[in-house]
Amino acid sequence: MPSLPRIKRTRPRSGDGEVLARPEPRVQELSANGLTWIHLDAPTLEEAELLQRRFGWHPLDLEDVLSRRQRPKIDEYRDDGYLFVVLHFPVYDKRVQRLNAAELDAFIGQDYLVTLPNVELLPVTRLFHRCHEDLELRAQLFGKGSGYLLYHVLDDLFDYCFPILDKIGHKLDSLEDDIFEGRSDEVVRDISNVKQEIISYRILDNYKEVVEALEDTNESAINHRQNDILRVLTVVSVILLPMTLITGIFGMNVHFPGFATAAAWWAIVASLVTLAIGLAAFFRYKRWL
Repeated sequence: MPSLPRIKRTRPRSGDGEVLARPEPRVQELSANGLTWIHLDAPTLEEAELLQRRFGWHPLDLEDVLSRRQRPKIDEYRDDGYLFVVLHFPVYDKRVQRLNAAELDAFIGQDYLVTLPNVELLPVTRLFHRCHEDLELRAQLFGKGSGYLLYHVLDDLFDYCFPILDKIGHKLDSLEDDIFEGRSDEVVRDISNVKQEIISYRILDNYKEVVEALEDTNESAINHRQNDILRVLTVVSVILLPMTLITGIFGMNVHFPGFATAAAWWAIVASLVTLAIGLAAFFRYKRWL
């Protein structure tokens, strides 16, 4: 997925070149029902460190938040009691009329949710403002835990993606009309732009294929373990079958040579042990055990 360029932030200076004091951190937060939601677009180093000291996040997570590019992932910190999630979403830039990739970093704790997109994500910003203005909505979303609140954040983000897909579809229809109207040379750049936009969505298909491959691999591993268990049980059954046959024959209520003698009993025991060892050795030689 294409990465968005990071804006370099420099400390403001006055007219005579004197460095001005930094503004106060832009951290916004809402609280209700024992849950706090903090939302901050493109956090600076100072703002990220402020949040890290407050919630005790791992230093590597801070580096991921401030890094230029980070792959989607989920890191679980059971001892510290929080999850760190990195997600990518396509964002439509009206200035250049193209899709760019936006990254959403989220920290999910027992009593807090922190969302830190590297650029403004309108669905998240709008939901945050709605919760700020509507106390009833805030109580409803905050009353079921941080996971439920994150679900609504992601739900709004995915809903935001569908109109973008419609725009791409309309753009493709327009390009098709331009091609058949004889303006093929004029639409080369437009086709290139649309291809770049679609990359943001095509990567989802790649992840889908990876998940399906992992699912198939997992099923194969389960079947392999089951086959190993069945093979062992089958070998044990094959070893016990002739031993059962021998004991059944000599257990019949009929007289046979050596009946009711100690020698006969030892001979039967020896034959059973020899048979079991022989079959086990044979199966081991065949690598069935």
